[in-house]
Amino acid sequence: MTLKPIRPGDCIGLVAPGSPFDRTKFQIACDLLERQGYRVSTGVNAFKSRGYVAGAESDRAADLVNAFLDPEIAAVISIRGGYGSGCMLPWLAFSKIRDRLKPFVGYSDVTFLHLSFQAALGWATFHGPNLMDLAENPESAIKLLQSLQGERDFSFEFTDDRILQEGVASGRLVGGNLT
Repeated sequence: MTLKPIRPGDCIGLVAPGSPFDRTKFQIACDLLERQGYRVSTGVNAFKSRGYVAGAESDRAADLVNAFLDPEIAAVISIRGGYGSGCMLPWLAFSKIRDRLKPFVGYSDVTFLHLSFQAALGWATFHGPNLMDLAENPESAIKLLQSLQGERDFSFEFTDDRILQEGVASGRLVGGNLT
């Protein structure tokens, strides 16, 4: 299965698998995506809040699964990380989405989902900015969209102070960040 590049006019699904989020920043980021020519579709449960998570596990998982099942949605972006993605595992219907590969982007607590999709489905996903980051850094939104369009490499730049061992390597990278 091959990922298809997204194009202006496509719909981007927004899901909240982790913590609740700031609605003002959410709207700023949505407006930015729309100015770039994309439509957005937010999960029906995304605005729920249950303590330190964005609603019940079953609701958050349903939004994620529905985003992959919806033929109108070309890519899925996590609204924010925080905490809670790992609690969704019993409600993730991997068998329903097996053949529905789409670009999936997020980081932090969303790492759990990246690793789950890779282990259960063999999917490659994108450890990249959550929607809330796009509100604070519009330049990263442009770069993300260019990457998802296939017009720019999806890569990280390392400064000299972050290089532990100089050289060249190739292979599969598995990682991320979790609590």
